[in-house]
Amino acid sequence: PPSEWPTTTEGYQLECPIGYGAFATVYKATVVSGVHSGEPAAIKVIDLECLDGTTFDDIRKELQVMRMCTQPNVITYHAAFSSLDAKMWLVMPLVNGGSCQNVIREYKKRTGHSINNIGIIAYILRETAIALRHFHSNQQIHRDLKAGNILLSLDGKVYLSDFGVSASMRDSRSRQTFVGTPCWMAPEVLEQSKNGYDYKADIWSFGVTALELANGSAPYQNLHPLKVMKNILENPPPTLERTKSTPWDSSFVKMVADCLQKDPSKRPSVDQLLTRHDAFFRQADKDALVDLLKQLPTIEQREPTKPPGYRSPRAPKVRTGFSGAVSGAWDFDLHDSEDADDDDDNKDEDSGIFSELGEEET
Repeated sequence: PPSEWPTTTEGYQLECPIGYGAFATVYKATVVSGVHSGEPAAIKVIDLECLDGTTFDDIRKELQVMRMCTQPNVITYHAAFSSLDAKMWLVMPLVNGGSCQNVIREYKKRTGHSINNIGIIAYILRETAIALRHFHSNQQIHRDLKAGNILLSLDGKVYLSDFGVSASMRDSRSRQTFVGTPCWMAPEVLEQSKNGYDYKADIWSFGVTALELANGSAPYQNLHPLKVMKNILENPPPTLERTKSTPWDSSFVKMVADCLQKDPSKRPSVDQLLTRHDAFFRQADKDALVDLLKQLPTIEQREPTKPPGYRSPRAPKVRTGFSGAVSGAWDFDLHDSEDADDDDDNKDEDSGIFSELGEEET
């Protein structure tokens, strides 16, 4: 059936950018024609020319899977089409609280510390786990779970985004290029072993995301990506530290430790996680999240979060190959951040190396 949403660029008025990725910018937009005229939307404008080997058809196949998803905690999309200038427009609901990553950053700007309310963190993680369970029950792996892909609405709903589109981009058969920082990747994903990996890789990323919510950043986030890989592969798993300023409940510490086990077979499934760590998840406090979001500027007023290594599309590309520490050839797209001085997240000299798709809010 014909889409109720316009499928040409003329059908939308782009307003302000609300998020950036290596190959994409997300805009707040207004629909200007058709039955949804006047309604707000989020539009991810993706530069297809940057994605060697990934075609619009590849992405469209993934989108068809995404569109069939009716789980309330998973963001779907309204329309997808290509523009005359080799860009793909992905029209999605506007989620007006922004991404968790952006919320963490705005909150820290205002208070000087990360979110230290266990009720808020338990609620976000519980709702994210419910969305993740939906993927796993359909034999799908999200592959890119992190705070930048968890969206919040002002009334406290939690949505998991960026399944589908980014999966086809990351898994393009023609290359072994990782775009994005490996901070959230499980050891077995980084090892690129012949056995591959399964849904347990998402459980590791869930544990890293829990640390990101608690500490304000993921472990090793300010290091060069190759150092990040080395640390993940060689060091013991990161843990949630209890301090005087953040005396986290032991139930939270145990839940994180259960997710971050090097051996994937020892990690729980989502169902086991929710059952085994009920003492943590039952502390979920939706109202506290709604109150926190009320204290922050609207997404239009916030500075959009730029991913590590964000650069303008005009910047020259530098490619570097790497193979050795892990099996399989790695081909990283490395570049320094033009915006390092403007961006709190890029203060460390090593942080502006990788660019990330899907670190944007919708």
